[in-house]
Amino acid sequence: MTLRDRLLSHPSFRLEKNMFYQKELSHKNPFEEKYIELRKREQRVYSDDVVRNLPEFNEDVSLKEEWAIRKNTLKKLIKYLEKKNEKLLILELGCGNGWLSHNLAKSLTAEILGVDVNEAELLQGATIFKNYQNLSFLYADIFSADLKNETFDVILLASSIQYFPDLSQLVNRLLELTKPSGEIHFADTPIYSSREESQQAQKRSRDYFVSQGVPEMISKYFHHHYDELRSFNHRILFDPNSLISILKRRILRSPQPVFPWVLIKQR
Repeated sequence: MTLRDRLLSHPSFRLEKNMFYQKELSHKNPFEEKYIELRKREQRVYSDDVVRNLPEFNEDVSLKEEWAIRKNTLKKLIKYLEKKNEKLLILELGCGNGWLSHNLAKSLTAEILGVDVNEAELLQGATIFKNYQNLSFLYADIFSADLKNETFDVILLASSIQYFPDLSQLVNRLLELTKPSGEIHFADTPIYSSREESQQAQKRSRDYFVSQGVPEMISKYFHHHYDELRSFNHRILFDPNSLISILKRRILRSPQPVFPWVLIKQR
């Protein structure tokens, strides 16, 4: 049975507008409203044509380098997952408009489930990429959604852990959903070396959200540090502060990721 078949037959989910919904989850989401408002101010609400071609990006010059970096991350991720040489079941949490899930679906022998509580972007992805039979989108709260434990080979969060207040709680929940041999990956998200660094970053973010006219995002955006991962079996697959990464960025002008790529596995 495919992932899509399981979702179709699941009593807790319903299919609507090419997308699955967690039935008991309210659509009135105050986070989404402020998040979309911020993204509009940042010019990060993209047309269907732009999303369809991501990470190729030729629109706003100020965002072009950011997408070049994300393209680099995508290449590294696909190369890593291809080495597993097996059909994978992958969950991308915080998938937004689904650009990354789409690229994984078309590049890998895998079934992909994109999960988010951002209905607007999720619907966009579900509409644009509806012809991919190995790609499904689910509007759900990862903590309350009735997903079967030990289901996924890989759970990926790309630029999304900052929207979860408790990193330990998140990791424990995701470990429940991964197979015993499964993996959790954090990519394109800042993880700070100490609590002090994260507090400094929190102040910068507070000033930024106020300057953008969306101060409500202050309470919805969180800054995590490596001490929070100390009790988990984790390692850094890419370190942006390594000498070779710094040299590539400064001397070769290569679009290297500026945030770490962290792998977490079961004990």
